[in-house]
Amino acid sequence: FQSARKMVPPISVNKDQRAACYNARDSFYSCMQQARATGSSDDTCAALRKVYESTCPDAWVSHFDKKQVYTSFKDRLKKSEYQELKLESK
Repeated sequence: FQSARKMVPPISVNKDQRAACYNARDSFYSCMQQARATGSSDDTCAALRKVYESTCPDAWVSHFDKKQVYTSFKDRLKKSEYQELKLESK
């Protein structure tokens, strides 16, 4: 059995690199949250996005971005008038 996925070497990140990545990620997402709250353009955070992408491994950026989208979706869903669908069993 052979996987169709390309093998990617493991990512080796030390403690300082990991902390720098997390700080860059947090700064970028904080800027995005503030921009949306004030109605500013997302372009104001472009420089922070570049730092975030250059500081973190690509796989981490992809993971964090997907997680952010999912978390935002859940938050919006909680704020809406969402009511759980109750199915009756027969």
